[in-house]
Amino acid sequence: MSLFRIALKNLGRKPFRSISIILATLLACSLVFTGAVLMKSVKAGLELGMARLGADIMVVPADYEAKGSNILLGNEITSFYMDQRIEEEVSAVSGVMATSPQLYITSLQVECCTLPTVRLVGFDPATDFILSPWLRFNLDHEGEGYDPILVGANTLYATEGMFITFFGKRFKVKSAAAKTGFKFIDFSAFMTMDVARSMIKVSKTMAGLPLEIDNRQISSVMVKIDPDTDVDKVASGIENSVNGVKAIVSRKLVTSMRNDVEASLWGIIAVGVIGWVMTLFLMGLVFAMIVNERQRELGLLRAIGATRGKMIRLILYEAAILSAIGSTAGAVGGTLALDRLKSLFIMLYGTEIPFVWPSVPYVVVAGLFCVLAIIISCTATAAGPATRCANMEPYEAIRQG
Repeated sequence: MSLFRIALKNLGRKPFRSISIILATLLACSLVFTGAVLMKSVKAGLELGMARLGADIMVVPADYEAKGSNILLGNEITSFYMDQRIEEEVSAVSGVMATSPQLYITSLQVECCTLPTVRLVGFDPATDFILSPWLRFNLDHEGEGYDPILVGANTLYATEGMFITFFGKRFKVKSAAAKTGFKFIDFSAFMTMDVARSMIKVSKTMAGLPLEIDNRQISSVMVKIDPDTDVDKVASGIENSVNGVKAIVSRKLVTSMRNDVEASLWGIIAVGVIGWVMTLFLMGLVFAMIVNERQRELGLLRAIGATRGKMIRLILYEAAILSAIGSTAGAVGGTLALDRLKSLFIMLYGTEIPFVWPSVPYVVVAGLFCVLAIIISCTATAAGPATRCANMEPYEAIRQG
């Protein structure tokens, strides 16, 4: 009979103790693994989302800084307005390289139906640099009897060719974006500024609740700055030069949210590390007990010819088997729990945090690293009791046992 089979049989003799060690290693591995993967996902998602958004600064009315931030982060469908001349004033500020206006309109909530509220965004294709990475504009609609609209992947209207109506105006979906993980895109519908103005006009006579928006009003000005200019100085210059506005630096939003989420994830990892350390103490204690309890058995094995090396390997095999089962189950369970944990963070922070899941090779390598680290460390804690076992004199071990 091989040492491996003997080790398996020995573990089966004490199922409660074996299961306890497996559960301890499972918990430690799953917490460390999922915390590390989620941290990388959140960091990559936030940075990619803001980088592809294209705007360095978002200029909004002074009293709507929080609402403007929530629009960028994607967890609020809201509307606010300011005079269109503000874009001209912003573009004149030193360090500003390009500007593009946007107009936010909240669709009607219809109590008789299940259609959700949608953020309608008017943009200027001639100056836009925000939506271009995400959507491909196809705005040729002359003589077709409708106006084009572009929709995000998570709207109920994300089917090309379907007709929809907002505020009495008829639209046809010209293109639907692929899912981006960025809620500002995925949950919005986009139209040109001219079409948005036309919809406002039509709503006066065709909608049950007309839109009270002036033709010279916009909601925000997206700003791209000169790469060699400090973004904070430009933001400060905008607020000092233009009355009644607030400049929101997109990078600070990323940093703030990332810090909040990473603090929670570091907490998960810390709990996992503490569990890991406690598991090591548990392994050392358990295998010290095993050596004491099985002195007679181990002495008999020595007496019938087992070498010191085989005795050490027998104890180490038992430790490695238990930690391998627990850590492997922890890595697999952690992988399956990633989507659940994502939903938990969305619920805690009240926003669709952009998660960019790492590649499969990265997840596999991270899982293998955690599994191997726990197997090696846990097996190492059994080295002391294993060495003491190997140094026993067979006669004394049998007599004392």
